[in-house]
Amino acid sequence: MAVKEIKDMGASVLTRLKKQAKETGINYQTCLQLFAQEEFLRKLEMSGYAENLVLKGGMFLYTISNYEGRPTMDIDFMLRRMSNDVAGMETIMEEICQTDTHNDFISMEVLGTRKITPEKKYPGIGINLMAHIKNVRIPFSVDIGVDDVIVPGAVKRTVATSVLYC
Repeated sequence: MAVKEIKDMGASVLTRLKKQAKETGINYQTCLQLFAQEEFLRKLEMSGYAENLVLKGGMFLYTISNYEGRPTMDIDFMLRRMSNDVAGMETIMEEICQTDTHNDFISMEVLGTRKITPEKKYPGIGINLMAHIKNVRIPFSVDIGVDDVIVPGAVKRTVATSVLYC
């Protein structure tokens, strides 16, 4: 039996996310955000910056728990071996958003960057992003901490896609 070619992958992904949201009781918008966040992680992995941004926080916990519990609305990273310059980080985020993952049905753009945690010795950076699948806009954010400690240490891992889970 031949595998049927999907003519509109964007529509197919949106349909699958909507179906899985209905089956699991998870809000459709939450499923969209999770999918966009995972695509951002794929873009990061394929970019030249994967070693500089270490995943931490709620998204990290959510991925290692096989998507049990509450999804997070942002992605938290620790910055390594790079400057926490806001303008420079905006350029890096734009490069990550343009990284090709062969998922042509989804695009991303940086809406803005700002300093966060100004009370710390090394302020962090907050980034607002927008993903697009067909006519669906999916806002999400990235927070980058500086000088955080990760115990026992950073480990490279593969993040599965939520289309299977959400």
